Amino acid sequence: MLQRKLQCLVSIGTGVPRLEPVRDDALGIWVTLKDLTTETEMTAQQFHKDKTSLDDEGRYYQFNVNRKLEGIGLKESKKTPEIAAATRLYIQTLTVSKHMKVCANSLARREC
Repeated sequence: MLQRKLQCLVSIGTGVPRLEPVRDDALGIWVTLKDLTTETEMTAQQFHKDKTSLDDEGRYYQFNVNRKLEGIGLKESKKTPEIAAATRLYIQTLTVSKHMKVCANSLARREC
């Protein structure tokens, strides 16, 4: 079984999306469906929920900038100054900094 063989999984998200109202017309529904297919945060949360044991055993780490990237889509992903600034703010928080150290120590102990 893959889950038993998996040494360590690091998930790096693309930011938490902003909440948008769903328009009740054909174009609005199409846009919502398109957004759902490219939205990764819900997928990451569902994976984490389904594979809690990986986290409990220190084999799963997820990092995801939680603000300031909401307006940057795939087409705007070249906006590196904005992405870099938001990422710096994210990793400077005490909680994320500690989580990164735990992840790095875990990776250093494993044969990846």
